[in-house]
Amino acid sequence: QVASVLLRLLQRSKVNACLCDTRAVALKRWGNLWRVELDRSRPASCDEKDSRHQSAIYAEHVVLAIGAFQELPKLEHRKHRCKMICSNEVLSLGGLDKLCGKLGQKDKRVCIVGGAHSAFSVAWLCSHGAAAQFSNNFLQLGPRASAKQAGILKTETPRKYVHKSICRSVSDLGAKTEIFNSCAAEIVRGLDLQEARTGSDVCSLVNTIPCTQSVREFSITILHRSPVRVFYSSKHEADLDSYRDYLQTNRHGQIHAFAGLRGDAKDMFHDVVNGREPKVRLCLLKSGGSKNLIGHCFDEAQVIVWATGYKSHILPTTDMQDASIDFIMSQGQVRVDAQGRLLRAPPQGEPPAVVLNLYGNGHGYGLPAVYDTGELDGSKGRADGIAVYMKQGAA
Repeated sequence: QVASVLLRLLQRSKVNACLCDTRAVALKRWGNLWRVELDRSRPASCDEKDSRHQSAIYAEHVVLAIGAFQELPKLEHRKHRCKMICSNEVLSLGGLDKLCGKLGQKDKRVCIVGGAHSAFSVAWLCSHGAAAQFSNNFLQLGPRASAKQAGILKTETPRKYVHKSICRSVSDLGAKTEIFNSCAAEIVRGLDLQEARTGSDVCSLVNTIPCTQSVREFSITILHRSPVRVFYSSKHEADLDSYRDYLQTNRHGQIHAFAGLRGDAKDMFHDVVNGREPKVRLCLLKSGGSKNLIGHCFDEAQVIVWATGYKSHILPTTDMQDASIDFIMSQGQVRVDAQGRLLRAPPQGEPPAVVLNLYGNGHGYGLPAVYDTGELDGSKGRADGIAVYMKQGAA
């Protein structure tokens, strides 16, 4: 919905443009400008055999906002590789059904690799099922809201509850959190929003969604290499939960502001450590060891969910001499400086060089998230688009 609103605004403008069905394929430094090479689809009515054609635009400044992707590793044993699925796929619409399709009829064992948001979100989804995922994402429109008014909806969690999930059940939905996210929109495609304005309407809608298997049938193991990071707005709040896995707070007194679990993932972690989710177990792996334990968990599981982060999408980039520009990478993602500028990998022993007028933004190109001491907030130390969008209190 956000994209459609912005597209309409751009289409009304005489100086801005949005090129649909267009893919950027390369960047080249061209004097004082950047040449952005494009691959564009031709209209369906075009008689030419090749329905695509090459073109280019020139710009003084370029911002890369091309996102990131997950990649499955090539595990040593084929029997393990065929069990694997990315957490992003599981958490997408219909993903739980894909996971269930890999399970046998008995001893439904799932091994999740990773200890951050994606891992615990997968565990939560397995526990509550697709119908709960829908109801937790469908936030009530006011009783007098029209479909037109619902076109632009708030996406801000009330500041007081920024560390909590937006709602725990349909009955908790409130008029202050008027969000209708893409997951819900996809499920109720074609539904008149005016027909789904009340809690009872939402309940009846949720009941029409097939409820898949839940954690009552699953046995889940989460493998992680470092203590689980959980967000708290203060030390006092962490003390109330007896949480001690942190070394410092940020200048606002927050714990794990960007890297910490929030919302349903945080609730799932608390349920596990407090014994309310007995069929989910956490396994903290030793650095450089635990190979036998990992192999045993992989052997037992029918499905292995890989939830260890994302890698940046990268465009081939060259300078005026046609030499390739290699960007500095950190754990699979492109590094940017505090101004969002991309950094060129220097010759050995030299400092990083800023790439002139080339910026990164959003997932895969996140700003550095560090404490005043210089220590990274989380394993990657990223304040990317997802962290900022989903965790407003961190910003």
